[in-house]
Amino acid sequence: MDIRVDRLRCCDLREQGAALLAANGQETGHRELDIDWSVYSLAEDAHKLLVFGAWAGEALVGYVAGFFIDKHIQHQSWCYAQVDVFYIDPDHRNAATCEQLMGAFSRAARSLTATSVLWGAKAGTAFERVLDSKDRFKKFEVFYEEQIEW
Repeated sequence: MDIRVDRLRCCDLREQGAALLAANGQETGHRELDIDWSVYSLAEDAHKLLVFGAWAGEALVGYVAGFFIDKHIQHQSWCYAQVDVFYIDPDHRNAATCEQLMGAFSRAARSLTATSVLWGAKAGTAFERVLDSKDRFKKFEVFYEEQIEW
């Protein structure tokens, strides 16, 4: 089945994507999703939110959401987009769907004058291998989380 990628409003992601959001949270297993939709709405109203969905027929099967940062605090001439979340249902997870969503996000970021897009990938995943295999991506930083006990 052909996949269609298009812009998605955050309210539509919340409604149409509830099952995908839950599946994403279960698959990553790192921490439960607890989305502050008001922040997404504020960013969307300020034209700083980029959200795209992938549909197979009428079903939403993937999404990418992130923020446009027009001025970095420490690097004032750098404007970029940072992906907050990227997920494709395993039954529709393939290179074509991945490239369509990534391309839509990157083109939108470019239209807002971003000079780069920051994509996060969990260590050891297929997505990390995809990013590592493409010349247009450069790994420049790795994050480690320290769990603080209370």
